[in-house]
Amino acid sequence: MKLVDEEQVLANAAFNNRLGTDQAVKWKGRGSIFWGLDPLTVAFGANYTGPFRCNNGACFKEVSAWTIFDLTAKVAIDNIRPGLTLQGRVTNLFDKDPPFVDLASGYFPALASPFGRQFEITLRFRL
Repeated sequence: MKLVDEEQVLANAAFNNRLGTDQAVKWKGRGSIFWGLDPLTVAFGANYTGPFRCNNGACFKEVSAWTIFDLTAKVAIDNIRPGLTLQGRVTNLFDKDPPFVDLASGYFPALASPFGRQFEITLRFRL
């Protein structure tokens, strides 16, 4: 009987457990907290990628967990035009670097981003 977290890549090949590797990170998730009082809405979110073993053929190393936080604020500007909203968002709020992986890029691109803190402003309106 094979375990649920084992995978057979080719017929007649051995089953391999990929859980906890770069191909199947054991723990990954996002949580958010929202607060709103018309016309303002604020959201604070956390993104977590648990530790994993990099074994993609180029490196064989334990990679640390990575947690980054996001902040979003949205305000309705109905007094200018009905349906008009202005939103600002900061991703990677505390400008945290991704965990180091011994690859040419220095990080694992499928599970982390090399971009630090980013700002975004969005203006939306309904026709």
